[in-house]
Amino acid sequence: VRVIANPLKKELPTPLNLQVFKHAKGAFLVWEDMSEVDPHVIGYQVYRNKFDKNGQIIENSKILNSNLFYGGSNSFIDSTLEKGVMYSYAIKATGIENSTSALGNKVSFLLPEMSPYPPSGLKAIGTKEGVLLQWDNTISQQVKSYKIYREKLGKKPKLVAEIDSKNTFYEDKLSDKATTWFYTISVVTLEGVESNRSDEVGINY
Repeated sequence: VRVIANPLKKELPTPLNLQVFKHAKGAFLVWEDMSEVDPHVIGYQVYRNKFDKNGQIIENSKILNSNLFYGGSNSFIDSTLEKGVMYSYAIKATGIENSTSALGNKVSFLLPEMSPYPPSGLKAIGTKEGVLLQWDNTISQQVKSYKIYREKLGKKPKLVAEIDSKNTFYEDKLSDKATTWFYTISVVTLEGVESNRSDEVGINY
């Protein structure tokens, strides 16, 4: 009697000790090489979840390396993530006959948004109609606009204007005279991230 049987899938060891670090291109993942434990391990799959600001999953178990047998390397660089967004990663080991391990422990990671530096060199000069503000041009190439804030002593700052980043001056026209005004400015990046406000400058008008 001839009996034909398919070989049983090998149960592979689950990848251990996943760690995620900040990398120049995004996130660098590294884990223990399970092929040293079991020679049937010939590669890994990298899974990623993505979360919204409320902690709800908006991308579930996406496989980042489409090639099933990813060369046996026990590291991976994710260059497709967004700054300021929370992710979690987990790893599966893969082997012949489409065998896989259980999914390893999930590790969370967030690449923080880089806050730009505020403008420097802010000056205030009185004019017939108000106050002329001047400042140094920012060195960043990713700036969309400047925000100008004005305040009275003891009052909260008020946003009076947002202007294009090509400008390094603004005239604040005032009708209220015999008052001391204080000004600060900030920059806003192309992604909408606002810097801290600059050092304050005051003027009697």
